[in-house]
Amino acid sequence: MINRIALVGDAYGIPELLKAIPVSEVRCIIGSHLRPDYLPELKKISDDIGVPLIVQPSKVSGKVPDFCQLVHNLDLNLMLCFSYSALLPADLIAGFKGQAFNVHASLLPRNRGPNPIQWALIRGDEKTGISLHQIEAQFDTGAIAYQEEIPIYFDDTWVTLRDRIHLATPGFLSSAVQLILKEQFILIPQDETKTTVSFRLNADSPKIDFNSMTDLQVYNLIRAQVAPLSGAYIETNKGRTYFTNLLSLTEIAGLRKKFHV
Repeated sequence: MINRIALVGDAYGIPELLKAIPVSEVRCIIGSHLRPDYLPELKKISDDIGVPLIVQPSKVSGKVPDFCQLVHNLDLNLMLCFSYSALLPADLIAGFKGQAFNVHASLLPRNRGPNPIQWALIRGDEKTGISLHQIEAQFDTGAIAYQEEIPIYFDDTWVTLRDRIHLATPGFLSSAVQLILKEQFILIPQDETKTTVSFRLNADSPKIDFNSMTDLQVYNLIRAQVAPLSGAYIETNKGRTYFTNLLSLTEIAGLRKKFHV
């Protein structure tokens, strides 16, 4: 079967997908209005391989039906998505008849949603991974086509874990995409009893509360927010004190005494 593929992603995800896919089978690239800074680079990539760049509009624009129709007019039979920030429209997904897949940097069904690398550390997981799953109307809920586990070490920060995931990604994509292209995958529904769902972290999220958190929980929060993020913080009547470097459990115990908790 000749595949006619839509690639969905950003300036990181699209080049990684292109390493694993025959360029001759790509028919379009889809980017999101939520990441306009990436669109010029995606346009250059699309021009280089001779396919259109199609930008998913916001819901409030009223242009989503036109966007879906534009994609469907290309008569595509496969969608592959990696590093994408927007929820794809249900009408768009339905047109691929189960042949739309997303790459997610967690061992689904754990850590669905945004910031999966940070949440794996915050929750104290001992392993994470990369998952290729069917795209559904909600984020990261679809059946799993392929997974690889990646261990989490006690001294990992989000940076070291991210780097290790990035190193594993090309090999993962090579294996996973070949299974999809050759239709040799087996879909495994996610076990809803093992699900954890994450919210998007923001500047107020990494607040240390010694009254409700153990030293280990504080340690996990700090290592999930080290530089170049702004760090976990303690809030006092003098303002916020941030911790942008990894601290030991002994140092955290000292902080607890210092702040009289």
